[in-house]
Amino acid sequence: KHNDELLASGRFADDPDVEYLCSKKKAVAMKNKDGLKALHSATGEPIVRINAVYDGDTQFAATKAAEDKANFEKSLYLSKGAKVMCIWNGWQEAGLVNGAVGTVHEIIYGEGKYPPLDMPAAILVSFPVGSFYRGPSYLDDDDDIDTTKERIVKFIPEKQTYTQQKTKTESATWSQLQFPLVLAYGRTIHKAQGCTMDRIVGDVGDTEYAAGLSYVLWSR
Repeated sequence: KHNDELLASGRFADDPDVEYLCSKKKAVAMKNKDGLKALHSATGEPIVRINAVYDGDTQFAATKAAEDKANFEKSLYLSKGAKVMCIWNGWQEAGLVNGAVGTVHEIIYGEGKYPPLDMPAAILVSFPVGSFYRGPSYLDDDDDIDTTKERIVKFIPEKQTYTQQKTKTESATWSQLQFPLVLAYGRTIHKAQGCTMDRIVGDVGDTEYAAGLSYVLWSR
């Protein structure tokens, strides 16, 4: 009850430094949806839907089993200014890794391409200096980017291929093309393992369904 009242109060609603950690994916999805809607209401920036592109056994790729297997989103909803997390170890030496959190700087479409039918050519994400990402910036001072405060990373769609058992004697091979990003207004407690956070709001649910969940949450 106390947790519900705290969240309903809106005390942390406008604080971008507060991390929301939830035990269930459903709660994370709701928090991300609310965060994106709030951003749209505040800035007027359009929300775009980015649909993954599938190849190979596309019929099996449309099943729930394939969706659960895929690392990337089936449909990714983003907006300029949205808080996002990288879910891909793209450049580990530079800190471009699974769990790196930034902000969408720009969503770029090719000439004559528009959402939701077309996939963007690139998504530029800003990472604050001192965070996970330690590499060079795609944009610099000539582009009005203060590289002492932020670094811009250019993301392009990534392709991943999967092979799953279709029947006892047959397997299915399919691929998914999508940006390795998800909204990050909320994340699961499991996803926050190994991270150090200054301030968090946590929700373990009515019961602790996994041993050690509360410890992982409050030791961030």
